[in-house]
Amino acid sequence: MADQPLQVKQFRYASDNLGYLIYGQNSAMAIDGGAVDEMLEFIDANAIRLDYVTQTHTHPDHMLGHQPLMDHTGAAHLDSQALSNAKELALEGQKIQLEKYDPDCVCSSLEEERKMNPFLRFNHRAIISILKAKALPHATEYERWVSVMSLP
Repeated sequence: MADQPLQVKQFRYASDNLGYLIYGQNSAMAIDGGAVDEMLEFIDANAIRLDYVTQTHTHPDHMLGHQPLMDHTGAAHLDSQALSNAKELALEGQKIQLEKYDPDCVCSSLEEERKMNPFLRFNHRAIISILKAKALPHATEYERWVSVMSLP
């Protein structure tokens, strides 16, 4: 069993896309890897290995970082078909359930989105701290929303 639960790190790229690293102490999986430099920097800084690269769907903007990530790390690509056929994927001994994965309809619950989506978390103290650190307006809900929307 793994020493710590898997974590999720979010990366913004191409101004309106989000990519993710699901990672543990030693390894990671990139999803929508368009933020190549930032992901590689995080992987290197945390001394973790990138094992897999995949995407939420096959639009080119969600796949543009795949090859550079695989070239730099030796990670394997998991295409939508491989994910659809798999029941679960293990990363650091922890199972990532895939049985509900449908490449034609990538969705999440509101509970999951409230944990990760900055557009639903603009009143959360961590988001407010980021806004403060960037000297962005944050006094009211409206200011926080506008500031979150302006983040690169």
